[in-house]
This record gives sequence, structure tokens and C-alpha cells, in this order.
Amino acid sequence: MSMRDALDDFNLTFRAPSSKVTTDRNALSKCDYDPCKEQEHPRLPKFSVCASCRRRRYCSREHQAASWSTHKTECGTIQEYDLNAGIYASIGVLTQTQIVQNLLEDYSRLHESTYHQMVNNMYHREYDKLAADDVDLSRLTARISLKYNPDWDDNPAHAFSFEDLRIVEEDPLLKDPEIQRHIPPVLKRARYWLNTNRKNDPTFIEVLPCNYYVTDYKCPPAPWNVISANRSHYVGIYKPEAPFKVHPAWFDLLCKILAAGIVLRKVNVLEEKHAIWMPGTLKVRGEKWVWFPIPPKTEGMLPFCLPPVEHWARTYTIGTLFSNTDSDTPMELREETWQEV
Repeated sequence: MSMRDALDDFNLTFRAPSSKVTTDRNALSKCDYDPCKEQEHPRLPKFSVCASCRRRRYCSREHQAASWSTHKTECGTIQEYDLNAGIYASIGVLTQTQIVQNLLEDYSRLHESTYHQMVNNMYHREYDKLAADDVDLSRLTARISLKYNPDWDDNPAHAFSFEDLRIVEEDPLLKDPEIQRHIPPVLKRARYWLNTNRKNDPTFIEVLPCNYYVTDYKCPPAPWNVISANRSHYVGIYKPEAPFKVHPAWFDLLCKILAAGIVLRKVNVLEEKHAIWMPGTLKVRGEKWVWFPIPPKTEGMLPFCLPPVEHWARTYTIGTLFSNTDSDTPMELREETWQEV
């Protein structure tokens, strides 16, 4: 019996979206008076906040008074938004902004393995340029920009479209010990787990912070143009195990996988010693979205060719690599195949 046949009755249940939305003050604020460049210091008191909207912060009473003429309209809009959010919460209903925030968390979890591959690809492609620009390589972070799809058909795998991925230098203040003390425990555990479990892995390079952002989204009467992910995490960066893993064609293929709503999952198969990566889609079963592997007979119906599941592993033995069927030009012709560790 083949690997795929063993998965005929296999499925994974996708968890229901969270109904909790939390905010924090881990980041340092800047003075919201435009001409002022002052920023909070982790060892000094926080800036004063506008007592009406509780959003804008100022380094002094004078700057708050000077900015009131431009902040007045926005302040009323924010208060209206908070009032509506409170009414929605009192009757157990989420606002549209809260729905998008929860969807962003679910979407990032669903496609986490695909985005990890994309971050690794971009890291190695941009590394030499970043080093030449005298960027502090110890402070790199991945920023993923997404666009919200209003017509997402209730499928969380289609809730957003990939826009851009950049490897940038993070704010130097984020390395301050006082700020590090306020990092959520779940992120500390993730970073510790990666560093500890991969320290003897010769292919392991470093741990990179990764953040998701929704661009150009505005939900009236919310006054913000950008919704930030409620969940950031860390990505393990590894040495490229084959040339095609740092090729732009591999990145383009991953983008097509995201656009098609294909979700990769690590599954256990009886005939294999190790778990393998399988491509699948989400389908409605009752009140839940459930992951199902893509049957081999329907793979040819996709507008592109899926890479072999072995390509998602990090070690390889003798075999043949995947070729780019869009251009009919092999990305790599070495005799290698892959197995999960």
C-alpha cells in the first residue's frame, strides 16, 4: 500500500478560531506630536496618554496641547470605535477588526511551514546584500505583509493574500534587557526550544523573529490603517541543503501554494520511519474546517505541479530532484532525494 493510500481515512481537525483578542504594551511609544522625535526609555516612566481615547502618548503637556487641533477628530473616532467594541463584547459578538485579527492568527498557524521555507529562502538570498550594507546581522527580523481578502469564502486558508516578505534590521531598543524581560513567555519558550534542540545540528544557523502584518486594511470606524498580528514567533534558519532551496523559482512556487490555499501538514505514515510533509486542503465537516490530503489523482488538476513531499525535509540521500514544470527547465539535476529527520 502506498503512502497516499494509507492516508485515505486520515484527517486533521483545524481548531476553531479564538474569541479572545488581547493587546499589550511591550513596544516603546514615541511622542505623537509630529515635530517631536522623543521616544520612551525602558528605564524611565511611560509617556502620558490622552485621557479620552487612551491611544496617543506625549512626552509633555505642551506637546499634547499643541497636537490637539489635529488629534481632536481622531480622538472622537477612536472613542466611538471603543464604544462599539464594548457593546459588541457585552453581547458576545466580535467586531470586524477582531475577526480579522483572529483570522490572521489562524492563517499564520495554518501556513507556518510554508512561510518558514520562504523566510529561509529570502534570508540566504539577501544575506550578502545585508552584510555589504553594514547591517547588524544579529538583529535581523522577518516581516511578512499580507492583504485581507473580504471574499474568503469562510476558508481560513484563503483569508489573506501574500504581498511581500522582507528581512530587515529590527529596532535596536528591542535588544534592551529591560524590554526582553517583558517578552511573552510563549515566545521565550519557542526561542529557547529552537536554540537548545538545534545546537548540535550542523545545519542550524540562528533563530529569526517573524511578524505578520495586514496592509491597507481599514475597518470603519477603526482609525488605524494597519492591523498587526497578535502572534509573533521565531523561525529556525538553516544552511541551504540544496541549491534549489535558495533559487527564486522555489520562492515563486511557495507563493503559488499559498495562493491555492494548500496547507502543508506533517503526518505519520505506518510504512515510514519518520513523519512526512503532505499537501492538503481544508474542507467543511460539520461546524469545523478539517484538513484532508490532496489525492494523487487530482494533483494534475492544479495550475502548477506540486513538489514531492520529500522536498520539505532537511536531509537527503540518493535520488532525483524536482524540476520546474512551468518552464520545463530543471532547477537542479543532481542525483538526490530527501527524507525527514
